[in-house]
Order: sequence, then C-alpha cells, then structure tokens
Amino acid sequence: MERFYQGTMVNADTSPDPKWVFINWLYPGEKKFSAVKDVKRIERRIKAEGLRGWFASSEKDHETMHKILGKMGATLYGQDSVNLFFKKEVM
Repeated sequence: MERFYQGTMVNADTSPDPKWVFINWLYPGEKKFSAVKDVKRIERRIKAEGLRGWFASSEKDHETMHKILGKMGATLYGQDSVNLFFKKEVM
C-alpha cells in the first residue's frame, strides 16, 4: 500500500481496490477533534481525485471510536473476532 495522506492523528493508505483508501488512527481515542479534521482533509482529497470512499477498522472494545466513526457517517459492514470494519462513501 502507498501512503495517500500523512496527518497528525490519522493516516490514509491506498487499498487493493483503487477507488478506496484505508484510514488508520495513530493514537485511537486521543485528540478526537484533530483526528476528525484529518479525516475531513482525506475526504476532500478523495472527492478531488474521484475516488469512492474510505475504510477503517476498530477493535471491538474501542466503543468511543465506533461512536466517532458513526458520527462521521461511516457504516459497519463486517467484523472478525477482534475488529469491527467500517466504511464511508464520499461522493
């Protein structure tokens, strides 16, 4: 994967599906306002480049992160034994 965006609280990398990026919180649960600002910047770049949206994963016990992802418009689309998987279309 190639780095799509380098933020202060959130990074984004290209995914195997070229229309999506994968976002990763560097410090989950910390500096939520800064993390949301990074995601907004990522979304603007997604729109500018004609991509479809972003994916994110969160450990099942990180309920605060689940709420933040939900408030940003992400929907739960799957899970495994450790993580929940979210996505958001940005068009």
